[in-house]
Amino acid sequence: MNTEKQACYTYCRVSSKKQERGLSLAAQEKLLKNWAMQNNYLLVEPFIEVHSAKSEGRPVFNRMIKSALEEQIKHIAVEKTDRLQRSKEDEIFIEKLTKENDFIFHLIQEGRALSKDGTATDELLSDVQGMVARHELRVLKERVEKGLQEKLDRNELPCQAPIGYKNIARTRTNGGKCVTDENFNKVKKFLLIFLKGGRTLSDMERVAENLGLKSKRGNRLTKPTIRWMLRNPFYYGEFEYAGARYKNKTEGFKPMITKKQYEKILKILDSQRLNKGIQEGKDWKYKNLVHCGKCGRIYLANKMKIKYDSIKTGKSIVKEYVQYHCTSGDYFVDEKVNLISRDLIKQDEAENYYYEKGSKRIYVEKKPCKRRCITEHDLGKLLTQEFGALKFNRRMWNKIKTQLLKNEKHSRKLISEELQMLRSEQTKNKTKQETLYEDKLNNVIREGFFKEQMKKIDNRQDDIEGRIEELEEDEKSYDEKIEQAFKAIDDVDNFKDKFIAAESPEVRRQMVKRMCNKIFIMGGEKRPDSTKKFLKKFPYELYVEWNDGFNELYEIGLFEMAEEARTKYGLPKKAFINSKNSL
Repeated sequence: MNTEKQACYTYCRVSSKKQERGLSLAAQEKLLKNWAMQNNYLLVEPFIEVHSAKSEGRPVFNRMIKSALEEQIKHIAVEKTDRLQRSKEDEIFIEKLTKENDFIFHLIQEGRALSKDGTATDELLSDVQGMVARHELRVLKERVEKGLQEKLDRNELPCQAPIGYKNIARTRTNGGKCVTDENFNKVKKFLLIFLKGGRTLSDMERVAENLGLKSKRGNRLTKPTIRWMLRNPFYYGEFEYAGARYKNKTEGFKPMITKKQYEKILKILDSQRLNKGIQEGKDWKYKNLVHCGKCGRIYLANKMKIKYDSIKTGKSIVKEYVQYHCTSGDYFVDEKVNLISRDLIKQDEAENYYYEKGSKRIYVEKKPCKRRCITEHDLGKLLTQEFGALKFNRRMWNKIKTQLLKNEKHSRKLISEELQMLRSEQTKNKTKQETLYEDKLNNVIREGFFKEQMKKIDNRQDDIEGRIEELEEDEKSYDEKIEQAFKAIDDVDNFKDKFIAAESPEVRRQMVKRMCNKIFIMGGEKRPDSTKKFLKKFPYELYVEWNDGFNELYEIGLFEMAEEARTKYGLPKKAFINSKNSL
């Protein structure tokens, strides 16, 4: 009797992490180990693969075959056919290994082996088992697709929820849910920060890091992930799947932002995409804020050097300065050389440019922009003039501050009353649930009615719990919010002097962002004078696009503006001062 043991590999495969944690993998390993002991095989190395049959490639299987060829091991034991092959390509590859490399695959549960010495019956059984395995795969795929379609028909989420939400799997008694997770408030704050404007994707990377916001796998948020989050309609109540968009009616879902807020986020993203020249590296004072008033393109900054000879010393001196230049887009003018907004421009069939005025088409000419450069020093002077036309109304601020403190006490009282009311309702709902459960046990009510009522109460309890969390958060952060609001308003008092005193590029940039969305540079070019004989240089001017924060302060009277500047920006007359005043 030959007692020499033959070397053998074992191959176990499961389709998912869930099966790996369950009994499937352990059962395969035990079966193969017992078979080897009973049939006098020496187990050299087990190979375990967690890989779905619908995915291409089997890295562990390929590594096993490579090792078997190098070590000249011919025997490989698997549980059954569908652990070894589930596609026609796999079947052809296995047949090639058996015929050209003398491999023997032992199918333990089926009590047979695949080898080059197999009979016609063995080949027939192998073909049938392969067909069955492929059929099971197709059936499984149809079931999954049917289940997903049923979810889509009910406008329920068929895939994993994004950051800020989590999926709760369907059970026998309850359907699947999509509820908020511990990152909900962080993601909401993240979106609202971007919504305020003035931040690039690089800025948002740092915001995410400061908030402690990470991906579902625990990785830091990168620019592509952030862009995907900002463009994801899920956060306001819709989701995209297989090229179509659906309204999210998944049980437990709570929108994070409104549709209007989402659309505003998209506009901000699109405007950033149009500014192709946006700079990320250098710390310029007015980086990504300055735009051309003619073509609308962003101004880029770069450091320049000028060399000259000193009259006093006779030595050469090199002076460095920063200048901003237009990225040379195109602009459009009509017959009277009036500048026409790019947003109004359309193209006809002959690719001519025009804009519509009533029912008329007015054709325009497209020209390249050749605006001259402006130094950072001159730009700072012009901005100082713009901020110098503003005056902070300290008397009005003192009145508003007094009223805010009164409102704070009133708001605290309202929060306390609402919390008390919600907690009382929460207790009553728990009592109702206990009563319903007793009535069900005593056969007073039907099973269907019990489930329906319990579901309603559970949904209401979830709403109450969410509202209580919001109110408690507001209650805790009230003092901090009031203090931040007061500090933010106090910071814009004497804004011009503070702007001049600011030396750090970062501080200056943040101060500009606090008041402005964009700065448009006008003038700074040579045009024919009235005689059309000479070129006249027109001085630089600025047109500031004030942000929502400034407009709100202006509307409530906290800012006043010199009449000349007020007329320039088309602001209402209710808040202005005479330009002769000491501004």
